[in-house]
Amino acid sequence: AIGRHNRMVVILGTSGCGKTRTCFELLSLKWGLYFLVEPGDIIGSRDLVCVIAYLQQKLTRDKSMNHTLALAVVRCALLSQLLILDYCCRETSFNPHCWLLLQTCQRLWGLSYHYGEDIFCTLTLQLIESCEDKDVQTAINTIYLKFCNDMFPIVLDEAQLLSTTLENQFSSRNKP
Repeated sequence: AIGRHNRMVVILGTSGCGKTRTCFELLSLKWGLYFLVEPGDIIGSRDLVCVIAYLQQKLTRDKSMNHTLALAVVRCALLSQLLILDYCCRETSFNPHCWLLLQTCQRLWGLSYHYGEDIFCTLTLQLIESCEDKDVQTAINTIYLKFCNDMFPIVLDEAQLLSTTLENQFSSRNKP
């Protein structure tokens, strides 16, 4: 279901020009997902940091196997956010703005509820360890269909940092 439309928008600009702010404005109005490659102390979940750390321990010299593993692990991060979104939407007053705040500031909110962990990272790691990839894909498609009636942005902020992460572990057009 997710691949049906394959619409992608890349927002490019110099540092400080408002790329993240633009994404936040959009996500405060529309349901969507926000991933930050390198979160700060306050803003952003550490789910992708957990994914990268997990992959660093599991990758081998087999680039094809690495690709398969990375897809499965990233799907778990995606499902983690979708499961939490789906759960939160059971509350009628929950809206896209609340969801954006939970995604970007959940560590601060968690402390007010005496939960000091990163809920997205914790759930992602639990899904990686306990779920089969086909079940993860089925769950993603099921939950995604609830939200895809309209635009459903998935933001990968600071994506350029991934270009030097786990170098030489995957095939590319330039380096098969």
